[in-house]
Amino acid sequence: MVNNLNSNSNNNESSSSFSSYEDEQSLNPILLNQKTNDKDEFQPNQHLKGKDSESITSRTTRNRSSSFKRPTSLISKSSSRKSIHNESIEELDKVLTKNFELGDSVQLDETFQPPINSNHSNIFKEYNQDDDDDNKYNKDLELGRPTSKIEKIFTNKSTGEIDLPPDGGYGWVCVACVVSIQACTWGSNAGFGVFLQYYLDNDVFPGATHMDFAIIAGIILFCAQFLAPLAMICMKLFGLRVIMSVACCVHLIGYILASFATKIWHLYVCQGFIVGSSYSFLFVPANIVLPSWFLKKRGTAAGICFGGTGLGGVIFSVGVNATIKKTETQVWALRMVGIVTCFLTTLSIIFIKPRIPLPKESLTIENVKKKFKKMFDPKILKHQALWSVSIWFALCLMGYNMVIFSYSTYATTMGLSPDQASTLTALINAAQIFGRPFLGFIADRYVGRVTYPMVLDIVLAILIMGFWINAKTYISLLFCALLLGFNIGVSSVMSAVLIADSFTLEEYISGWAIMNMILAFFSLPVEVMALGLRDNSISNPFLYTQIFGGLLFIAAIFVLLPQREWQVKLSYERQRKQFIKDLENIDVDHNIVENYNAGAVFERRDDNIKELKKDLENSINDCDEILKKDIKHYFKRLFYPMKI
Repeated sequence: MVNNLNSNSNNNESSSSFSSYEDEQSLNPILLNQKTNDKDEFQPNQHLKGKDSESITSRTTRNRSSSFKRPTSLISKSSSRKSIHNESIEELDKVLTKNFELGDSVQLDETFQPPINSNHSNIFKEYNQDDDDDNKYNKDLELGRPTSKIEKIFTNKSTGEIDLPPDGGYGWVCVACVVSIQACTWGSNAGFGVFLQYYLDNDVFPGATHMDFAIIAGIILFCAQFLAPLAMICMKLFGLRVIMSVACCVHLIGYILASFATKIWHLYVCQGFIVGSSYSFLFVPANIVLPSWFLKKRGTAAGICFGGTGLGGVIFSVGVNATIKKTETQVWALRMVGIVTCFLTTLSIIFIKPRIPLPKESLTIENVKKKFKKMFDPKILKHQALWSVSIWFALCLMGYNMVIFSYSTYATTMGLSPDQASTLTALINAAQIFGRPFLGFIADRYVGRVTYPMVLDIVLAILIMGFWINAKTYISLLFCALLLGFNIGVSSVMSAVLIADSFTLEEYISGWAIMNMILAFFSLPVEVMALGLRDNSISNPFLYTQIFGGLLFIAAIFVLLPQREWQVKLSYERQRKQFIKDLENIDVDHNIVENYNAGAVFERRDDNIKELKKDLENSINDCDEILKKDIKHYFKRLFYPMKI
């Protein structure tokens, strides 16, 4: 910012109050458009970028031209010119905030926090529940703890120096490993739709009903989500490779035992509980690894990994169908999935590794209790964002599973062959390979992290109730599968992002854990409801299932609306607070400059200062207006035209 002083001073009078001396080295640190203290520059809304962030204030300020942009913070007497290092920290903090992941939350526990004030009696003093961002910053500064997210997460524990991810190198090998594990867990589960179709069309287990197979599908999802927090705790206690190796063996055993099943309860235990439980202990540790390798290229790496689910869905849905067709039984199809996934996950476990190894912790009752207490923080339950995001995710995932598990069966009821039905399932998963990486990119760049999922929910509801219901031919079902697959992974891509945007660094892991447990209970009955709504007495047996699936995505929109209102409100509260600080500092900085006798480096401009004060006062009034606590302004915030 200091480097841009000369250019800033040539802007309209409301954006600068002083003229600068040409020699940058002689500049007094008291500069307009800089920070009021040593803290990094306040960002009024982390979800708004550039022009979008400035336009909010310009719209809300009265009696000013549309080109006016709100004044940023003023710098106080105690401030100093930012070094290149600090500017880099600020920029990297923005990147980390935008792409915060579960692995960062885990790494936070392992970072070194060097005390500056070594004589402080309570260097590890915790934050108070009511502390705002500034209070937390001041407390960290007072106690000598790192004040930026980058420092908190990437400070090397042994050296005390910031150790940033290399954004490449061996990290790309780890990306390939995570893709493989995603394909072998969630991707292989997509092949259950082919198994389900075969189980329903053939009397494989005498006495078993279609509800039994639907419950098994739900059990897999329930165990995978419900046990995810436990997998995180076990990884810290026993180590990443130990947990993943055991899970790999359990995964193989589940499929092999399921191939020998002769009664339906055998399938409940083997393909349901055993296979589903192994998922958590494979994909959770794998996803912890990537954040230590990537920062600026994290979005690219995560997008590739998201495609692993679709890739696995293509491979296993086609492979399972081909094996069943050749052997005329599900036995070798189950064994094929178990053997192939075991081989691929074994290779992944061998080659995947965190850049900064996570030390194993002692296995004591006290330590386990401590882990559970941190993982399930009761105060998180009072947070509105937890319930909005979790229930939104649950409803979207229910709709996702209804489509994935029912699409091929619907195709056969329309007269298509099993091969064609399997191709449709494969196409949905193939579309996810390319669709998922783009979802996060479009949300961040153009629409907003909360708004874009709501837009896609509308699109998916229209596709299901407007296109899928009327699709009867193979060609129409192909196009429908392509469009559905490209967009239907929105909940899996955006859920963790929404949680990260709603909680602090310390709260994130608890929000993530509770969200997974809430999600598990919604996942259990999803396929039971899908098949329960099936009506064989009408020409389209899946009509009510399709309508219900579309309504799930519509309901998800209304569930996420309060999250949008809350983030708009939070944005304006932050802006209002900053405007007040700027207003308080104008007179202080003006008096300092007036008494600064260095050969007219600065000159006083009373008119500009008065205009600046007026602009800030008007901005505060506008924020007060939009923040009013009544129904009218609640709905105004709900649908406010803001990228958020």
